[in-house]
Order: sequence, then C-alpha cells, then structure tokens
Amino acid sequence: MYLSCYDQLGSRPFDFDAQGMVALLLFLLWTTLVCAAPVRQSIFNAADFGAVGDGRADNSKAFQRAWTAACTSAQPSPVVLVPSPGTFLLRRVAFSGPCRAKRIHFQVAGNIVAPYGQWTSDLTSAWITFIRINGLTIHGSGKIDGQGSKWWACRINHMLAVAFCDGFHLEGVHFANSPAKHVTVFRSQWVMINGISVSSPGDSPNTDGLLIQESKHVQVISSNFASGDDCVAIGTGSSDVNVTSITCGPGHGVSIGSLGIGGTRAEVERVRVTSSQFFNTMNGVRIKTWPGGSGFARAISFDNNGFTSVVNPVIIDQYYCGGARSCPNKTSAVEVSDIRYAGLRGTATGDHAIKLECSREVPCREIVLDNVVINSAVRGKKASSLCYNAHGWTRNTVVPEVPCLAA
Repeated sequence: MYLSCYDQLGSRPFDFDAQGMVALLLFLLWTTLVCAAPVRQSIFNAADFGAVGDGRADNSKAFQRAWTAACTSAQPSPVVLVPSPGTFLLRRVAFSGPCRAKRIHFQVAGNIVAPYGQWTSDLTSAWITFIRINGLTIHGSGKIDGQGSKWWACRINHMLAVAFCDGFHLEGVHFANSPAKHVTVFRSQWVMINGISVSSPGDSPNTDGLLIQESKHVQVISSNFASGDDCVAIGTGSSDVNVTSITCGPGHGVSIGSLGIGGTRAEVERVRVTSSQFFNTMNGVRIKTWPGGSGFARAISFDNNGFTSVVNPVIIDQYYCGGARSCPNKTSAVEVSDIRYAGLRGTATGDHAIKLECSREVPCREIVLDNVVINSAVRGKKASSLCYNAHGWTRNTVVPEVPCLAA
C-alpha cells in the first residue's frame, strides 16, 4: 500500500509505504503527548500552599508544606518563593534536610514578619532555622523583620539560624529588629554571604548582625550592618574567614570572640578583615577573650580598614568579662598571636585609639602594626595608646605611637 501526497504546487508527488506511514503517525503521537504532558514546576510559591500575605495570618504550616514539596522534588534546583507583594507572618519554624536536589533556593521576594506577641515558648531557639541542607541559597530583596523591640529585655537567641549547611549562600536579604542575634551560621563550610543588610537600633541589646560559629571557609562581602552589638562576631571553631568591604555602624565592630568563656578551649585562625568602614561604633576591630580559657586566636589580619568617630578602633582585650567591671584572676588564657594591623586610617573618640590589653600569664605575641594612622576625633586632642604584655613590632608610620610594643 502506498500513499501519494503532492506539494503545494501540485507536482512531484512523494510516496509513503505503510511501514513509513505507521512510523510517522507514531512519531506525531509521541510529540503530541510530550508537548501536552504537564511540566513539573521548579518554583514552589508559598501562596500556592495556602500562605496569605496580610501580615496577620499564621503561615508557618503553609511554608512548611512548600518547603517539603521543594525539598523532595526531583527538579535540579527547586525554589521556595516568598511572593511579592505580601507580608507573611511566621511563628517559630524549622526547615530541614537533606533535600533531594544538590541545590535548593529560598527566595525572599516579599516580607516575613514575626508575631507581635510571644512566638515561642522555647526562648532559647531560633525563630527561623535551616538545618542539614547542603547547597542552600537564601536570596531576594525582601525583608525579614523580627519585631524585636518586645524581646530586647529577654535573653532569647537567634532570629535566623543556619546549621550544618555546607555550600550555603545568603544574598541580598534585609534583616531588621532581631530579638537578639540576626543571622547565625553554625557548623557549616564554604559559605558565601553577599550584599545583605542588617538594621536594629544602636541601643538594642545582644543584636549581633552576624555570628559565625564553628564554621570554615566563610566569605562575607559588601554587606551593611547596623546593630546594638557586634556587626560581625567570629566565634570558636572558625577558620578561613574573610570579611571584605562591609560597613558597620552603629554597633560594636567586628569581633573575634568572645573566646574561652567558663574556662573552655577556643580556636580561631586564618581570619582577614579588609577594606571595611566603621562609623560611630563602640569598637572597630577587636579580639576579646575571657580569663581562664585556653586555645588560640592566631593568623588574623586587619587590612585597609577605615574608622570614623570610633571609640576603640583597635583593641585586644584578654580581660573580657561580659560587661563586668573586674575579672577574677586566672592562670590561663587563650593565646593571641600572629596578629597584623596594616593600612588602617581614621579617628577615635575614646581615650586610646589603640588598646592592646594582653594577659600577664599568656602574653600576646607577633603583634604587627604597619602603616596605621588613627587620630583623635576631638579637636585639639592627641590620640594615645594603651599597651601591656604585648610583644611584636611596628613598621612604617604608626600613629599614635605604641612604645610598649616590645619584642
């Protein structure tokens, strides 16, 4: 059997035998079915799972449903979407893995807000937690608001906690009014934090912008921090941390520590803070350790940073006691060594632009000041330094002089 067909000009027929015709029909049927088949969606919009962005409805369960669907999806890079416009109220919620995909996104396009009343009976837990999710990216231009003013009198913990998440990226999100610490990264590695902003009043207690704890290979880039505590705090167990091109103020600066509380062992190494600006902060770059601890803070550099009206631009405090007026005498301390300050410029409002207060039992070693010029912000006042139990040297111009820094 043959089927003859003519082209549009009515000439030159072309023929199909039965076998070819069957093959053609099967091909057309297959393409029709493929085109008509539903495409599995890679974007999991929280609104499609029942979330309501009116700022009042509790969306915790809806967000959990969206997360579960995305986490178990076979899509290569699923996205949980917080849609815009909309303000989505969440109570305490935890998003957990591991997920099926190698990368998963949580896109904050709209806003997330904590309840105005009590949002958890467990005041030691984070409000929003991401745990055991490798390849997690949280990004977007929306805001996460912790309604923190009602909680600043309490000793509660983190607003956003990310734990055991290797390859974690955080980009662009604005964090505001945390009950305490805004963002905490715990036991994660290969972390990138880029272009975020944190804003809480300068008098809000314990509102660290970013806490890095027991984490490795962390990059913090081009982010803005305004808080009532440390802009960035780097805690024990952390190494290979780079903080670059951030702004800090108000706040307590960038801190290594506190380390060694309660006689514990602490270890921090290979940290670099560079090309950052500090405005009207309590401290600029600080290392703080508790008396009686052990371990080390070493291979740390502060390069090309600027200070504008900072009380203590450069400070090592091995007598840190969490605000207490005096510390009990201890015979051990976290060892501070191989610390470099280079290319620092700015003004100080405190009595001492440079303070190196090191332990008598375990003095600071290999402290280097290279091309550091910090003048007093007070007209007619000369900047001064305070230094004891510190060993190292100076290079090039150093203002104020640090004569007590002796090898």
